[in-house]
Amino acid sequence: YPMFDKFIPQIGNKHAIHGRHVREMRQDDNGNIWIGSEDGGISCFDRHTGTFSFVPESAAFPNIHGMCVDGKFLWVGTFSYGLKIIDTANRRVVKSFIADGSPGSLHDNTVFSICLSRRNKLWLGTIRGLCYYNREHGTFEYIKEVPLILINDVHEDAHGNLWVGTQTDGVYCLQATNSRWKHYTHTENKSGLSSDKIISIFE
Repeated sequence: YPMFDKFIPQIGNKHAIHGRHVREMRQDDNGNIWIGSEDGGISCFDRHTGTFSFVPESAAFPNIHGMCVDGKFLWVGTFSYGLKIIDTANRRVVKSFIADGSPGSLHDNTVFSICLSRRNKLWLGTIRGLCYYNREHGTFEYIKEVPLILINDVHEDAHGNLWVGTQTDGVYCLQATNSRWKHYTHTENKSGLSSDKIISIFE
């Protein structure tokens, strides 16, 4: 028997996965696997039935670049279509955020990474810097210590430090012990990064 099952889009099969270029995968509290692709929107895999269901509204924002489960909601970052919140129970979009120029709005409609911290703070890595969602006011607060550049990944480690990987400026780290930012860049000696282009951060 094969060790892996292969899932590909199948024309006419509504229970097949949508999209060939898978970018993100997240598991919700019910064990469902949410899959975001760069060419086919969002599919949800039911582990009990072994089938996929498509989120129809995601046809309007097919290029997914970041996902995060927050209780019963799935936060979805897109390429050029803003930020979406999906109710995982009914699989409908319940809220959308776009860069409309108003105070507290996103600076750009492309969100590459989403990270929920242990303090329930939702961090967003965007094409124009790092921000967090102010739940009380429903606004986005940008971090001045991190330049307004493309953020590829945001990750909180086991000690509560927040690591931010950028496209051109190395890594920024918000230290949990003193709430100060530290910046790591490429250097020719062994103590620095091998490159200032950071794609992903894992622990």
